[in-house]
Amino acid sequence: MDTRKMTREVRIEYWKNVIGERATSGKTVVGFCKEYGINTKSYYYWQNQLRELAYTEASKLLAPKGFTEIELTKEPSKHRSFEVKDTGSIHINAMNLQVIADSEYPVCNLIELFKGMES
Repeated sequence: MDTRKMTREVRIEYWKNVIGERATSGKTVVGFCKEYGINTKSYYYWQNQLRELAYTEASKLLAPKGFTEIELTKEPSKHRSFEVKDTGSIHINAMNLQVIADSEYPVCNLIELFKGMES
């Protein structure tokens, strides 16, 4: 393993602990840093780094995996339907469209798809 990567991982763990300890202490950032001899700018820098890291990791988990098949039907849908098939896919019929997506595809993306089609 690269020593720079190891050093960064050690720093990340250290600052996770420091920021967590400060949060549970009930003290202000300035008061906590002063008490423990921590540079306030360093504290805020690492707090920002950890937030960005958490956001990046969360984005990877929520990102769609591949394409979604959208199939246009010639016959208009008489009603809206939604069902999860045994095959692990989601089938939605609405607004003269049939949408078939993998069951792991984020539902929020499907909602946005339909919102975009309504406008």
